[in-house]
Amino acid sequence: MPGQTPQYSDLDPARKDFEEEEYWHVRQRLEMIAYSCSYDPGLFSSAGDIALEMGDDYGAGRFWLTSNASGERVEAAIRNFIDRAGGDPRRIVAHLPPQMRLSRIEDYPEAVRSRLQELGLAQAIVRSHEASKDRGAGRKIRTVLATMLTLALLLLFVSSCTVGLVQIVCWSFNLEL
Repeated sequence: MPGQTPQYSDLDPARKDFEEEEYWHVRQRLEMIAYSCSYDPGLFSSAGDIALEMGDDYGAGRFWLTSNASGERVEAAIRNFIDRAGGDPRRIVAHLPPQMRLSRIEDYPEAVRSRLQELGLAQAIVRSHEASKDRGAGRKIRTVLATMLTLALLLLFVSSCTVGLVQIVCWSFNLEL
């Protein structure tokens, strides 16, 4: 909940930087948390608290959107985030790190699920997760094709070198093939 001291060790360095007024470092640490941890509504709630204390309504709203935080400050920050993200559900979801986008709306806690449905974001989050899986499959195919092309070029290079070597040996020893 807003105003509570985070109990997560991941947030300790961010809290220390905040106390030392190293706001750039705080912002970096919060971004690292957002992109490196698994979905944790309590952690996102605490990260939103730190962002709001720093005066970053957008960042706080982004963290709080999929957290278990509630209250007037939380709702105001979420509205600020939505407005600045463009208002369109796809654009809003695009501003969320992948760890905040679960594959099924049912995987969110009830309070988060209700909030996402009220804001019209539930389907956009699920679709964005499916799209990222599709992009992953496309990357895999491109990687396989690139590997096959590389091997074919390597085989062509080796065979050209072999033909050239045979030709040089024939010239050197006046041999005919």
